[in-house]
Amino acid sequence: MAKRNGATVRITPEGARVIFGMLDQTVYAAGRNIAGRVPAEIASANSENLVDRNGRPVAMVALTEPNGLAIQAKHGTLTRSAAEEGADVHRYPRGR
Repeated sequence: MAKRNGATVRITPEGARVIFGMLDQTVYAAGRNIAGRVPAEIASANSENLVDRNGRPVAMVALTEPNGLAIQAKHGTLTRSAAEEGADVHRYPRGR
């Protein structure tokens, strides 16, 4: 249920599936674009398209280098690529 300006909107599970189906190609394209923004001289990246346990489309982007975690920690490569693509990039609050 969502509230906006005092109005209540109920989305049924079937309605949610329809909405997620409309968004899946957009989410997958964003994942490909983020992977494509990773500079080739720093690392290579790939994007994998999934559907989570709630039926939501998900694009997982990963650095494919053996030391990808160190590259991300040092350069923020995926964070920067996602921000350049327009994603809202922020840390989770502590304790989550």
